[in-house]
Amino acid sequence: MKNYSKQREEIEQAVFRHNNHPAAEEIYLSVKAGDSSASISTIYRNLQGMEQEGFVRRLHMPSGSDRYDTNRAPHQHFYCTRCGKITDLELPADLRQYEQLLAERLGASLSYIGITLEGVCSECLEKEKEETT
Repeated sequence: MKNYSKQREEIEQAVFRHNNHPAAEEIYLSVKAGDSSASISTIYRNLQGMEQEGFVRRLHMPSGSDRYDTNRAPHQHFYCTRCGKITDLELPADLRQYEQLLAERLGASLSYIGITLEGVCSECLEKEKEETT
């Protein structure tokens, strides 16, 4: 069992407190709001450690900063190109079967297939609709 610092505990709490796939900058602001002396480099270093230990998954976003996901169950994402919101999506059964087919064709063991669908979320579409009426 590893012995973590108080800063590491504060960073972990901030990551798990956010359920919106936070960026490192959001985690930094949350930790700083608690009067922590953690620097942004401390945040990145601890996030890297948490990723290596399997506590979070780093999401490489098409535009903007990488985000961090605490949901380790198999799932994919929808990214709103207007507001930046990320929504978890569960894979349909036929897509999971496709993963197995790919693994067989490659002769490999797949640990993760990252699919991020991009578009405009329902909230942004609704706002757009209201603004035009």
